[in-house]
Amino acid sequence: MFVDSTTKFNVVPAGRRTGKTQGAAIASIASTALGEPNLWVDTINGNIDRYYERYFKPLAESTGLGYTWNVQKKLLKVGKGFMDFRSADKPESIEGFGYKKIWLNEAGIILNNDYLYTNAILPMMLDYEESQLYAFGTPKGQKNKKSKKHRFYELWQNVLKGTPGYSGRMLSSYDNPLLSPLNIKLLEDEIRRFDRDAVPQEIGGKFMEDAAGTVFKTKSLQYVSQRELYEIRNRKDAEGVLIGPEAKLCFIDVADEGDDYTCLVYAEVYNDIIYIVDVVLTQAGTEESIPECRAFIQKYKVDECVVETNNMGAMFLKELRHGCDYTAFRGRNSSGNKGTRIRSSAYTIINNFVFIKDSPMDSKYDEYMQFLTSYNKDASVNEYDDCPDATAGLAKFISEFYIHLIQK
Repeated sequence: MFVDSTTKFNVVPAGRRTGKTQGAAIASIASTALGEPNLWVDTINGNIDRYYERYFKPLAESTGLGYTWNVQKKLLKVGKGFMDFRSADKPESIEGFGYKKIWLNEAGIILNNDYLYTNAILPMMLDYEESQLYAFGTPKGQKNKKSKKHRFYELWQNVLKGTPGYSGRMLSSYDNPLLSPLNIKLLEDEIRRFDRDAVPQEIGGKFMEDAAGTVFKTKSLQYVSQRELYEIRNRKDAEGVLIGPEAKLCFIDVADEGDDYTCLVYAEVYNDIIYIVDVVLTQAGTEESIPECRAFIQKYKVDECVVETNNMGAMFLKELRHGCDYTAFRGRNSSGNKGTRIRSSAYTIINNFVFIKDSPMDSKYDEYMQFLTSYNKDASVNEYDDCPDATAGLAKFISEFYIHLIQK
């Protein structure tokens, strides 16, 4: 795969300990020894030093062509060829040169950043007509940290569709003949203890709908179709009078700064079942988000609205009240670790909230669901956590003041 490919884009999703990194290192040194300019991109700078000592130095020595290693510049020269080493945690260091071959180690992590691929990797492949990209590593789900289609997954889909210029192979840990199947099984059992859904990804190299570590897995949530929800919301009694919901509740997580989202999550209760009916999701400033949330609350005649009053929230709540005569407002100051708050409410959300399963693609509700289902236990993976935080806030409010809806 790494040695004899002639295609431009080469994609290798793989499980743990398949030999992908070592195999790519061998092929990259062979290319460098032929006088070709190469680029090796790793996840963090520390990995480069470790891999150089473990893989690249012995391989460079074995060529017999002579080599030099500049530890400051992270530049390896073998014969007349060279290989630059760069890390994805410093994307600004990657841009600037042209290469015949680019190697992305742990592409599941590196390609989580779409900007890096579009603005750094692809432009560096323009200088040589025969340039090639090798993207390999353990997948990290089908969606990236911004809840959009993961670039690594997208590249693999092109392989499966037979798109010209794309080739690849999916590797399982069991494909490595040097590993004991018994030891792989022990690792599999250990992974399953923490996240059983992660086994196909970590061992099989498969792209799962939800990445390992996601808190709200798509298949674990409860759903209702738009049609079913319409019928529930339009029920009438024996005399033809609209029954209406038992409660109309919302929670607002107010944007703090920068490109944070203000997220309003709105629920209606029918027969003691909590349906997440609609959302507000905006990155606009308070001059726009307050009127938008106010209009939303007036439209639905919300019974109770809870606003997180940390930072900008207190001012937000004070201004929001005006003209919302049907609604009782509460302020809530959230304390402690946000990740802990979200995870502690996960059980309530998964077992008691019902979401719309067929919301229009690219709608605010669809975007909200993508943010919710991509939220990861590993905080470093999350680009935004406003949607899960607002949903957790609503769950906590309901568990305190509408406990009968939870204890059923």
